[in-house]
Amino acid sequence: DGPIKSLCYSAFLEDIFKWNNDDRILTFEKSDWIIKFIKDQGLDNKIIDSFKDITNSKIEPLFDFEKGEVSFSIASGDEQNESNIKISRGEESILIWSVFYAVLKTVIEVLSERELTRSTQEFNNLQYIIIDDPVSSIDDTKIVAIAVKLANIIDSCENTNVNFLITTHHALFYNVIFNALKKEGYILSRDEKIFRLNKQKGDS
Repeated sequence: DGPIKSLCYSAFLEDIFKWNNDDRILTFEKSDWIIKFIKDQGLDNKIIDSFKDITNSKIEPLFDFEKGEVSFSIASGDEQNESNIKISRGEESILIWSVFYAVLKTVIEVLSERELTRSTQEFNNLQYIIIDDPVSSIDDTKIVAIAVKLANIIDSCENTNVNFLITTHHALFYNVIFNALKKEGYILSRDEKIFRLNKQKGDS
């Protein structure tokens, strides 16, 4: 508890979601703070919009916060709608990223307001946003879309006290963000048993 100083995308966030093959639903931990924040702020539609924008598909997620689950359907515009469909591992990763992205975007919007008029005071002390490799199992076209959106958010925080730390092993994701922002980038390499963090040279 206490003031939130960091917001993280990592395996810990991914672990609150579990795919149920029998019922074809994605379950989530209802008690997790990020789920409560999404529910309280009414962010489910923002998550759905982000998911559909990145996937460029007709797949429609449906959140049930009482049961702690997300189901997926395809709206065909007629009576042939498909409900409770199985989604791919990449689509699951995109949904989880969309959850974080909706929260991140809301937090940045809140911090751009005067402190006394903010809709929530939870993030007044936010200093760090840490994102660890959010593009697992996602194809390259969608990785570019995610990286561009993230770069835009980082750019919008130029005049705030929020600092971003992004780690990835995916060269394309790294390069899109690096070239969009023109910030310093670092490469982690290993020399026998020693790891070295070196500043990137050039744009490759």
